[in-house]
Amino acid sequence: MAHQCAATRKAGGRCSRFVPHEGGLCFMHDPGRQEDARAARSKGGHRTQEKLRLASPGNLPGPAPESAADAQLWGAWLVRAVAEGTIGITTSDKIAGALRVFLAALDKAEMEGQIRELQAQVKELKRG
Repeated sequence: MAHQCAATRKAGGRCSRFVPHEGGLCFMHDPGRQEDARAARSKGGHRTQEKLRLASPGNLPGPAPESAADAQLWGAWLVRAVAEGTIGITTSDKIAGALRVFLAALDKAEMEGQIRELQAQVKELKRG
């Protein structure tokens, strides 16, 4: 069971980090781990920046997708870009979500077209 760090922050409130045992200190407040804490502070935000690495217009696979084949091209590019580290995970998640929405809209438009076609056929059969 995790417990809250026993240290008090400079502002006066209790540290919100969790520790494995009651009365313990997190590595940021543990005097025996000051070097670890210093190293973590010096990295401040590097992991966040890594996750948010954006796709630049110059490395996109082409214009915005207009067909399922375009979306397939974008999907292949997305896999490669994540694997190579060209874009971050957060960016890839957003692009993948946009591709899913796009493909769902394509499917819906195709079904609507088929329904209109079938309705026209039924109308023709009723006439003749």
